[in-house]
Amino acid sequence: MHSKLYQRHMYYLFSLLKPTTKLFVIYLPFLVMTNMSCGQSPNSSALPGHYYFNRSNVQDSLIVNTDNSYKHLFYASDGRVFERSGTWAYDSMPSEVRFSDFTFFNNEGPVLPAGVWISRVRVDDKGNINLMYSSENNLYFLKKMSNDRKK
Repeated sequence: MHSKLYQRHMYYLFSLLKPTTKLFVIYLPFLVMTNMSCGQSPNSSALPGHYYFNRSNVQDSLIVNTDNSYKHLFYASDGRVFERSGTWAYDSMPSEVRFSDFTFFNNEGPVLPAGVWISRVRVDDKGNINLMYSSENNLYFLKKMSNDRKK
């Protein structure tokens, strides 16, 4: 009984709308979903590659492989190399990569025990893929493009 009254009420309210408004109300959910799916969320096949931290004073790189494994390399200022490997998974809806068994390094070694790092994926206006470390500070791992000469 309650739902029939609600349906009649909604039908009445809908009948009061102008024809152009009715079209807008009908198609709004479709437009929102289409806009969300056509955002800057890359296909998972675009993610594998070699990424570099975007600060020149930090030698930090991330190799993302097509088999969903990764290798994280940190080059300390004294020449030591710290390394960690694990797996990654991509969720395109929030546009995030989940790195399992991940750790961050500094010149002394691992900062914390290995865990999970969830990185937001950002595609900039030039089409570059960034794995975000800190959006607030604009810190990220930048994917090396094939024509990029940077080592």
